[in-house]
Amino acid sequence: MKSTCFGKAHLLYMTGEYEDAIKSYHDAVNRYPQCTEVLIAYMKMSGCYESLGKKNEAKSMLEQAKIILKQMPDKVFDSRDSNLGREEWNRWLDWSRELRYSNQQATTAKTGNGA
Repeated sequence: MKSTCFGKAHLLYMTGEYEDAIKSYHDAVNRYPQCTEVLIAYMKMSGCYESLGKKNEAKSMLEQAKIILKQMPDKVFDSRDSNLGREEWNRWLDWSRELRYSNQQATTAKTGNGA
């Protein structure tokens, strides 16, 4: 069932149905909060918001993923469901945040729009 919940959201994301994907990701993370798929979901929601032109919401999703990562119990990272440990997830989220921030700065510089 867990795979179906997250899979539906991923499919919506991949087909460009970003608003529906966000709703599905929220449903999945609320239903299964203690799994690493939640971190991927927040990263994907960030991508959805980015694609919708909602830069602040995109950044917020990555910040929330960092908070959730800190609150996850260690046993989540010991399961076979996760290929990454807590520190690897932390680095991945940092990298994603830096990449998104650098892309926003480049876009702002090109357009001359500081908003």
